[in-house]
Amino acid sequence: MVLCMRMWRPHRAGRVMADDVNASARADHRKRLFLRLFIAAAVVEIAFGALRRGSDAREFLDGARDFEAVSGVVALSWLPVMGAMLALAVHQLGWFRRRRHEDRQALDALAAGSSEWVWEANDDLVVTATNERVQDVLGRSPRDVVGRSLFDLLAPHERSRVQAVARSGLAATGWRDLEAEWRRGDGTDVVLQGSGTCIRDARGGLVALRGSNRPVPLTRTALRARAAVRWDVEEILARRRVAIALQPIVELRTGRVVSAEALARFAERTPDEMFRRAESVGLGRALELLALQAALPLVADLPHGVALAVNASPSLLHDAELPRLLTEQPQLDRIVLEITERTQIDCYVRLHDVLAPLRARGMRLAVDDTGAGYSSLSHVLQLRPDIVKLDRSLISALNTDPAQRSLVTAVALFAREIGATLTAEGIETPEQVAVLTELGVAKGQGFFLGRPTEVHTEFPSLVELGRSTDRRRGMDLPAAS
Repeated sequence: MVLCMRMWRPHRAGRVMADDVNASARADHRKRLFLRLFIAAAVVEIAFGALRRGSDAREFLDGARDFEAVSGVVALSWLPVMGAMLALAVHQLGWFRRRRHEDRQALDALAAGSSEWVWEANDDLVVTATNERVQDVLGRSPRDVVGRSLFDLLAPHERSRVQAVARSGLAATGWRDLEAEWRRGDGTDVVLQGSGTCIRDARGGLVALRGSNRPVPLTRTALRARAAVRWDVEEILARRRVAIALQPIVELRTGRVVSAEALARFAERTPDEMFRRAESVGLGRALELLALQAALPLVADLPHGVALAVNASPSLLHDAELPRLLTEQPQLDRIVLEITERTQIDCYVRLHDVLAPLRARGMRLAVDDTGAGYSSLSHVLQLRPDIVKLDRSLISALNTDPAQRSLVTAVALFAREIGATLTAEGIETPEQVAVLTELGVAKGQGFFLGRPTEVHTEFPSLVELGRSTDRRRGMDLPAAS
């Protein structure tokens, strides 16, 4: 009986906002407790009555010859118990549905009268409901937001910070007046201030969160700073002020250079900072396209048999300009497209539709920085790339950390199972080369094997030097200047 009652216990308590929610939940819990005790007492009384009738049935059994009649008497004796259990189940289900309906009406009433973006999320912080204001605040439709994690809607550089705040908030009552940058549907970032309230059941378990966010009015100083960032990026785009450095990717067993990665360089700032600034003003895709347009012609200058690896974020892959640029390449079979980890992939089906025609023409696909950011093994499994690139954090202590060795071994086996080649990034010592070769990693990239160079005429000589040097013996290939 207790098991039945637990199975039909509602999973979510009645919810309104803040303290009223918990008070309402406790009151509802007391009412349900009294009701269950009453029903349990009734069931016990019915059960004892059934046992007494069962005793009468045994006396009847001594004089009865019809076994079916006896079975009918025994079955009838348990009908009151079955009926009580069914009544309890129907009552609990009806209460649950009424409460859910009241909750939804409360949320709708709150959202309709609010000028803020009001949302509700489950205990995994996946949005389950939102009002129409999300269209004005984030430039996203409610259908686009529901079913997505709140963290996915944040600007990438804010996710780790907000996750830390959320973890501490979930252990208490929530958070208040948290300012963070959120990613709008058009790719720009907007600063929102918001609060989140934990909704708990009578036992204190987290069942949902409800919160609201509103835009933070920018001060004149912030507006001027944002305008300066936009002007800076637009100046780079207009004057095409981007340089490309080539870094060799080497076959570890032979020292042969098999490809070169094209890396964007800017005079003003580091590449990561420049791309982040461009994304903050909605020009991230435009800056990526500029770097690609500068890099792709360099494949013609590389020695025969050496491929060119270029980087693209998942958001850029949905831009019609990227497939057009790649389709126009006469030597697409010498291009490796590396998907970076800047943003999460929302729909792999659409991504496959974009990549399939290009891969059919010989273009190879690589997943960059596997093990960091959004490049998890499930991400690799979805994309089925030709090349898997290990993040430098996974090999930094490879020759002294058994756990890292085990992880690299597992990834190497995983790559072989899906038919991909494994490349290690960030190689800086000969000991790392030796261990990686022993573990079955085919290729490597890093300062020890060759630094990025913007002097592209030096790259062919670096390739010839790699062909004539056996790294298995000396591992003394000098770095490019």
